[in-house]
Amino acid sequence: MKPSPIRDLKLLREGLSRLLARPGMFLGLTALSTALAALGPLLRMRLPLPADPLLDGMVRGMALLPMELYALPRMAAYLDAQTLGHPDNLPGNWQETFEARWWRATAARLLLSLLVGIGLMLCVAPGLLVLLAFGWGPTRTLLRGDGIQAGYRASAKLMMRAWPRAVLVIAAALLLQLLLLSPFPALLPEPALSEAALRSPWFWAEAALSGALGVWFASVALALFQALEADAATVPAPDQPPDSPSGK
Repeated sequence: MKPSPIRDLKLLREGLSRLLARPGMFLGLTALSTALAALGPLLRMRLPLPADPLLDGMVRGMALLPMELYALPRMAAYLDAQTLGHPDNLPGNWQETFEARWWRATAARLLLSLLVGIGLMLCVAPGLLVLLAFGWGPTRTLLRGDGIQAGYRASAKLMMRAWPRAVLVIAAALLLQLLLLSPFPALLPEPALSEAALRSPWFWAEAALSGALGVWFASVALALFQALEADAATVPAPDQPPDSPSGK
């Protein structure tokens, strides 16, 4: 039976439920993200950088790299082991499995980011298509032990059938984040990355909410990956042709 959009959108709640069942992990990762966000203003204050919103975004993104490249993938490996127990990522040794695969998954993620970036610079559509087709590649490498190329191939194969479902859930999650964070630009002091920002309670509120939403988004993405993977495994193989003609 074809999955309904309503069932897929319930993954937004599933991602939150998994985190609420583990409040210590949720709060710890949110606190880490909030602390890393504060590095942006500190770097901005100590480096002679021109006032540029795009540059400020890059500085904040660099400050959050430990979160994106290590903390959230580690959370995904843990949640995948605890909620699914896949033979390629068992609960009993998920930490060893994560450490053994992390460097290769990180290389796959960085390569994907490079390819998407090139595509976006050439024209927006190629970059989005690369992300749509190969976005699950690093996840496959981390959670299922695929090589980098094999992970990209598995992602493309999965998305050939499931891309409308993935787009629906990811777009809904991004839209919800945008709506929740939309009031803050008018409340934050200017410039955004400055000593005044560090003294503003709105800066810390935005950093904490943004961090919590980032953790939630990673949990939703994992739940979506598991759902697409499970549905793909239940798709019946096409009938094989008979060995010889029936004679009719």
